[in-house]
Amino acid sequence: MQCDEDNDGLANFNLNQAVPQITGSDPALSAPVFFRSFADADANTNSITNVTAFENTVNPVYARTQNSFGCVAISEVTLNVSNNSIVDPAMPLEECDTDANTSDGFFNFNLKDKESEILNNLPSGNVNYFTSMQDALSGLNAISDPNSFANTIPYEQTIYAKLSSGIDCYGIAQFKIIVNSFGNALNDEDAVICLGTPKFLDAGSGFSTYSWNTNPVQNTQRISVATAGLYSVTVTNAAGCAGTKTFDVTASNIATIASVSVNDFNGGNNSVSINLDPASIGDDYTYSIDGIRFQESPDFDNLASGEYKAYVRNSCGNAIPYNFFVMDYPKFFTPNGDGINEIWNIPYLSKQPKAIVSIFDRYGKLLYQFTGNNSGWNGQFEGKKLPATDYWFRISLQNGREVKGHFSLLR
Repeated sequence: MQCDEDNDGLANFNLNQAVPQITGSDPALSAPVFFRSFADADANTNSITNVTAFENTVNPVYARTQNSFGCVAISEVTLNVSNNSIVDPAMPLEECDTDANTSDGFFNFNLKDKESEILNNLPSGNVNYFTSMQDALSGLNAISDPNSFANTIPYEQTIYAKLSSGIDCYGIAQFKIIVNSFGNALNDEDAVICLGTPKFLDAGSGFSTYSWNTNPVQNTQRISVATAGLYSVTVTNAAGCAGTKTFDVTASNIATIASVSVNDFNGGNNSVSINLDPASIGDDYTYSIDGIRFQESPDFDNLASGEYKAYVRNSCGNAIPYNFFVMDYPKFFTPNGDGINEIWNIPYLSKQPKAIVSIFDRYGKLLYQFTGNNSGWNGQFEGKKLPATDYWFRISLQNGREVKGHFSLLR
């Protein structure tokens, strides 16, 4: 007996369910082979191949088996259909997604909670549960533990409850199981509060109730906070499920640039580091030395000599820019009278007017000295032009640092 879901007289049968009756569970008999006619069974030709989903377009069918001596027996199997008179449960089976603090749409259900409703005014029988109609009709892959079934499709899935007596199907009911989940709506958030400016925390819309862990308790979707800390809100949705969202609020402010550490006179491989005042708090500062390109690191490399400004910003605002200079020495000059690159000097050394630059020949003879506010050296000694070659220098900066190197005079 198989259930006829659409009452058209046709249904899919799992013919293997008749095997215990055909063989009497005698292990000495071979597994039955099914045929559409007695003649085919007798001739052992044209056997039925889809035995687990055979539609009763012919009725009866015939099962052929034999014993260990090769004696053949043929059984007639009558395929009857039962009109499905089971009423589907009116309401789905719903649960709140409260397991393991995740809102993934999976939960354990007790499917038997719907059994009394399925069996209402029906004869007693066995109810087995399946995840597809085909499995319910064939009797295959029944849910092994209906008292604790974890849905295999997130959020919503259809369950098929089959009422049967032995291998006979009386009817199949179906109902939905629904996991009421908050999804990503209750993911924890980090927030930054700028000192002196209150911050609004928003739990999101669409919930039935709100309860914040403030003193006093607030029951609104949004609250305003003025201090750093952990804030949490418990919400309920239309299904009565409760969930909690946490906001980790940290304090920050606009940075103050205390200084810029400059490592220069490195032949174009100069570097700087932007130093913040210790009162600057916040871990989302970004740094720039041109006001256009910002980076997370306060360190900048491969800088040419020049005048720069340091910039620091975060979500609270921008620091006051800080001027600084990177100095380096030219590697050559050409005092040949064409008016181009005639003087060897240190760009921006005028910012250190007391710095002293001494120039020597290869033998260590002092040829010329000038201070930071001087224009530089023209390549002459006592009014005479010196030959094209390499010359050495020593720079004594105002902070006591000494820089030594050499450069070329080209004519």
